[in-house]
Amino acid sequence: MEAVLHISYKRKIKRWSAAATMRTTVDVGTTNGNGYGGRQNIECYACHKRGHIATRLLLKIRAASRGRTGRDGCATPECNEREPELPIQTLVSAAISSVSLTSTTKYFIKMAQPTKMIAITLLILMCSARISLSIYGFDCGTRLTNITTISLVDVGECDITTPEVEIDKINAQLIQINDYGMVHVRECRLLMKRTIFYCGMHSHVSPAANGEVAFYKEMSRDECDLLQVTGTYNGFDKRIVDIKRNDTTTTPMTFAGKINPDKSCEAASSYEDPPTTFDNVVVQGFITIEIKDYEAKIDLTTNKLLLSSGVTCKASDHKCINDDGPNAYWDKPTEDTCGMLKYAVIYEGFIDKIIDKGDNTIMYTLETEEYSFSLLKKSEENICGTTFVRLEHPRLLIVENAHKNTLLRKSDIAAANIDIFAYINSKFVYVEKHLKGQIKQMYQNIMKSKCDLERRVIENALSIAAMAPAEAGHKIMKEEGYLAIPAGKSLHLLRCRKVDLTLRKVNGCYDQLPVKMENESLFLAPRSRILTTTGKEVVCEGRLPVMYKLGQQWFRAMPGLIEGPAPQILKPHTALTWQYVSPESLAVAGIYSERDTKKLRDMIKCSNRIASSTWSRLLSGFMSFGTISAGFIGILMLCRLIKLVVDTALHGYAIYSIYGFSIRLLGSIWNSVTQLLLHLGHQQQQRQNQYQNQDQDQTQAAIEDAQEPLVASAPPRNETEKPNPGNEIPRVYPRLHRDSV
Repeated sequence: MEAVLHISYKRKIKRWSAAATMRTTVDVGTTNGNGYGGRQNIECYACHKRGHIATRLLLKIRAASRGRTGRDGCATPECNEREPELPIQTLVSAAISSVSLTSTTKYFIKMAQPTKMIAITLLILMCSARISLSIYGFDCGTRLTNITTISLVDVGECDITTPEVEIDKINAQLIQINDYGMVHVRECRLLMKRTIFYCGMHSHVSPAANGEVAFYKEMSRDECDLLQVTGTYNGFDKRIVDIKRNDTTTTPMTFAGKINPDKSCEAASSYEDPPTTFDNVVVQGFITIEIKDYEAKIDLTTNKLLLSSGVTCKASDHKCINDDGPNAYWDKPTEDTCGMLKYAVIYEGFIDKIIDKGDNTIMYTLETEEYSFSLLKKSEENICGTTFVRLEHPRLLIVENAHKNTLLRKSDIAAANIDIFAYINSKFVYVEKHLKGQIKQMYQNIMKSKCDLERRVIENALSIAAMAPAEAGHKIMKEEGYLAIPAGKSLHLLRCRKVDLTLRKVNGCYDQLPVKMENESLFLAPRSRILTTTGKEVVCEGRLPVMYKLGQQWFRAMPGLIEGPAPQILKPHTALTWQYVSPESLAVAGIYSERDTKKLRDMIKCSNRIASSTWSRLLSGFMSFGTISAGFIGILMLCRLIKLVVDTALHGYAIYSIYGFSIRLLGSIWNSVTQLLLHLGHQQQQRQNQYQNQDQDQTQAAIEDAQEPLVASAPPRNETEKPNPGNEIPRVYPRLHRDSV
């Protein structure tokens, strides 16, 4: 760089004898990581003598970068103090920000070419400079007004507000509002299928009209109850036993007459099958008996009972006939005292009642292997002298003092009343309440740990107040500029005045940083930044140097300040005392027990049978619709067939009238072919009629000219006659004309 500058400006710059004095002052405001600003003052006094200006500028650049003084650098006494080195880029940017030029500089600008002005100006500005970092400190020797007095023997306790919570274990019931009531239904179905035939001479049989019929025989409530209890049916002079529930039993039977072992028959005198009576007949057939009993649900709101086949009946009728034949009966529901049929006890036992006086809330909580819930109280309601607590879930209630509640007792809950949404939502609510409690515990733990740590810090600060007042003030107030003065069992904290300082050069090494304030030599404490008049001198050791942190950079005193590596930083090691408690039974526990949820799963699995029955009914309906539709389609096809025969006959007659008996008669089957043949025949007939009309005209003209002698001659050929592309044989009609005499 020096060679380039020397060659570039050797021929461009002349010598002059006048001494030039240039003063350049640049103020640069910086902000370091500690939050305070710094001011860098760059002052340069250079006495330029006659000689090569480029060489002098290079010397000034070396002086600025290496910190030289004297002949090659600055001539002022202030430049003799060695300062921390700064990069050349800092000097250039500072010089550009503000510059004042003397008359010599103006003369130089006039001499230089305009294209080189910027480079020459930068070289002049980069002269040797005295660089000083502006730092700050706190002067405690002036008048002080802000004084705080604290105790050296007492430390305050942690003021952490703990929520006041009262936990009571009560005997209560968790109640659910039901949508359905359950009733026991009994179904009995008797299907009778019989065949009637006449028994003639020598046991010859012949079928009777309307002799084969299948129908359902109605059974009364008493017959159905007896069949359900005993499994025996007495009828048609025969006893059928071992009829199983929820099963079908088929038995052959002779209803009238007799069939002997020798294959002979004996007809009965009469057989009555309303509304028909048969005489001297033998009646044989089968009876199929099916009995069922199951629990059906009643919609408590609409008073509807739903049978297993999907048929809906009125619950207050206590009987119904199913679509597939059987008679269904059920008992009357028990008396509904105060509307208690719509309530079901899910859980009965001890529950934790948590009263939070801070939030003014009441929560009912239970966590066992089988049940887990956490529900918040909303309001209360009195029903028949019993207080029901309404919870945040609209279908769940709590009754306290369950042993006094005589209206409701724990019983098996029906699968139809198990609300899967209430089950899932209660789990979400439980998780939310659990997390809320765990977060509160974690917050209390963190605040207590923080308070304990602060108490220990305060105790340590008070213990070192007598030995290191400045350090005690810094630790207690957690801010620079405080001086602690112990006085008996008290400690006075003084807020010192903040002042700007400059570094000063010393020959030795000190624990405190040597600084200057208004031409007064002082020392700056490294941590509290309080100014003192004396400093502790130490040995300048390269392996164990004294280090200072100015801004974000560390410096070593050797004894001059030079940049050094940053020391290691100690980090706090904190052991966690809070541990999250996981709800272990959340996966299986809820407001319903495992047995209740199993009922719901079984009901969902059994829905395949219901779906199959429903599909069978739908398929039967489609089959009936298909049968009716097939009848209509058959009638329509018959009409179309008749129309096809009539159309074919008419088309054949029309074609025969034109073409006669020919193969064209096959076209009468298709309507389009018939239309084409008739169109072609009509065109041919028109041409024939046209030719006949021309012949008649020629004949009439000949008759009119018969009275005079005529000479026959061919008509003259017309030169413009059109060509005959079809090679048709032209017809020449002789023209008769009278010869001229």
